[in-house]
Amino acid sequence: MSLFSSSSSALQAEPAAPTTPAGDDLSAQSSVIWVNLRDYGFKKAGALLGHPQGLANLFDQIRQGFVLDENTNTEKQRAERTKIDAEIGQAEGQITEHRTEIRRIEQGEIRTLEMQHEQLAGQIRDIELQQHRTEKGPNDVNRFNLILYWSIFIPTTLFLYCFYVSTFYSAFFRNLTSEASQDGADIDSILSAIFSPAAFTTLNFHFAAPIMFFVFGVVLHVMFDQKGAKRWPLTLGVLVFILLVDGLLAYSLEHKIQAVRVLMRQDDPNYFFLKSSIFYVVLALGFCTCLGWSVILHEIRAEHAKFDVDGLRRAELKQKKSAQESLQTQVQAWRAKIVVIEGSIAQLENQIEQLRTKREAILLSLWDLRKRIADFYDGWLGYIVQSGRNQDALLKQCDEVYQAFCRQYVHSATPTIGPVLAQA
Repeated sequence: MSLFSSSSSALQAEPAAPTTPAGDDLSAQSSVIWVNLRDYGFKKAGALLGHPQGLANLFDQIRQGFVLDENTNTEKQRAERTKIDAEIGQAEGQITEHRTEIRRIEQGEIRTLEMQHEQLAGQIRDIELQQHRTEKGPNDVNRFNLILYWSIFIPTTLFLYCFYVSTFYSAFFRNLTSEASQDGADIDSILSAIFSPAAFTTLNFHFAAPIMFFVFGVVLHVMFDQKGAKRWPLTLGVLVFILLVDGLLAYSLEHKIQAVRVLMRQDDPNYFFLKSSIFYVVLALGFCTCLGWSVILHEIRAEHAKFDVDGLRRAELKQKKSAQESLQTQVQAWRAKIVVIEGSIAQLENQIEQLRTKREAILLSLWDLRKRIADFYDGWLGYIVQSGRNQDALLKQCDEVYQAFCRQYVHSATPTIGPVLAQA
């Protein structure tokens, strides 16, 4: 058993003190006695014959605050305690303000943002459902038609360009006579060929010739958009002009082929160019393809001019998702602020705990404890020295008690506070 236990013993100097003293002032507590500690030590040593166990019990009573020096400055202690109480109250008030701020953020700012986020989520779901509807209005872009038109328009453009390059080359730059006069030449293939591979390996003006027909196609497309009485006459005029140009191109090619036939003595006495299939093939491939190209161009432009509901929905969906991300960022910012506030609360709670510990320690600081124990022990030793009975052995045992007490309480960072002082 420790020498400093407060258990009852035959050598215990005073009766056990109650653990709940009445009142805050030590001077008003009936369980606390006020003495001159040096005289009290001398007196108690005499009553207990200097017994070490009694010394240990009395040390413990002094440590617990049941025995105080009559010169203790209670007014100063009360003032310090009041100051600490004010600091604790201020810190608790700040904690209350912080908790109120957290509630305001959680129930006000964050809740509002979360409601807006839920509303946006509902709107996004509605837009996504509308995107899956199959019916199209007359003013809505038809994606299927648009993809179909482009899939035809691109190869048609490539065909027109190659056709006019080859036809212009064959009609104006190709030397059919020279090709026909070569040994082993296939006269029928030369005379019936419309597309010539040599047109794409020979650099000449014929590469720019298709531009004229693309211009005609665009002009025809513009005529389709005309309003009023002039629309059809103008459109018909453009069609006749394109037909005439294609007819001249077809005639030039057919005339050149006929000249080779005459040279090779394969001509028909009843020849007339309007009876030639090559003339009509060239005319149809040029005029009809150019007309179809212009019509497809017009339809593509018409589809792009329609109300792009899907595009608007995608844009609206993107905008609302961006707003959702913005709301989430704001919520995260508010939650980060809550974390900072909670950190401040934790610091204030730690500060309050330190202040309360300091308040409890005011009544019995380390210096006060050391001085009181020293004064009491001086009186105790005074009796032993004066009594003269078995001084060396008794002094040694008492000194061991004293040193043990000092190691356990006086030299620690914070002295252990007794039940009486803890209630103060």
